Amino acid sequence: MAAWTALHGPIQLGPRNIAPGNHQIAVRPHDITLSENETAGSAKTAVRLVENHGVEHIAFCDYGDALVSASVPAGTASVGDIRFLALDAARVHLIRSDDRAVVERGAAT
Repeated sequence: MAAWTALHGPIQLGPRNIAPGNHQIAVRPHDITLSENETAGSAKTAVRLVENHGVEHIAFCDYGDALVSASVPAGTASVGDIRFLALDAARVHLIRSDDRAVVERGAAT
């Protein structure tokens, strides 16, 4: 199973028991990498807001027509910075559109 987003795709998610179609993905801020340098699978984005949480900050970045949040070390991102955002495909959750259930990883049936 692979997923496409506004900025990424294909993201290999492994086998899932789900019909093809438009579904949602969910990823936690600490499973998103934000870096100064482009890496394989990363997408260019702009930092729009940074929340100070002490030793870590939450950077809100452009992602298509929405924002996505990434957990970053304090002082590594500022509003207006251009960064490269990558998703950890092993940590992406797939959510069915019909009943909003999270689809577990496993053999497709």
